Amino acid sequence: MRFSLSRLLLLFPAFCVAYFLAFAWESSALVSYNFAIALRQAEYLQSRVEVADSLSEVNRQPVVSESVVNKWLDGSLTAQDPAIDVLGDIPRHDPWGNAFQAIRDFKSANGKTVKLGIYTLGRDGISKTNGNDPDDLNTWDDICYLWYSVDIGRRRRTICVVIGLVITPIVYVGFLGVARLSRRLYQGPRRDR
Repeated sequence: MRFSLSRLLLLFPAFCVAYFLAFAWESSALVSYNFAIALRQAEYLQSRVEVADSLSEVNRQPVVSESVVNKWLDGSLTAQDPAIDVLGDIPRHDPWGNAFQAIRDFKSANGKTVKLGIYTLGRDGISKTNGNDPDDLNTWDDICYLWYSVDIGRRRRTICVVIGLVITPIVYVGFLGVARLSRRLYQGPRRDR
């Protein structure tokens, strides 16, 4: 079997077809909803703290402090603490097993003054910026989830390239077979010499 330039040039379309097949096959495998679950939990917890704050104002009691809210979020608030009556049951941790964090009266990264914010440490479990790390999810930034969207897309493309590289030889052999078959069809039957 001779190896010609035309056969070599078939590698690129073979890889493109293999990548497309890998992308179609892998289209839903990497979708992770952990970030969406964590973001909804943070929004829910913020609403619970806001309700507790409004109840405190109605009863002319001080608003629940940041340290008490953080104890409630990490599960170390005792049942005897009066704030438990206002805040309710101790919440679950985020999907990565970390406690949510609360922060009060601060300026966000976009310059907005925020009275109360709830955030999760994200997938890595570390926050160096009180909820403004790229992988932290918070209640004050409308696009805090973008890092996860970009990460999922990057991981999906990497997996598709690897799968594409693995199945490219199969597609390439198929292309060679089709090329040989089409050559025979256009040249007619072979004459024995």
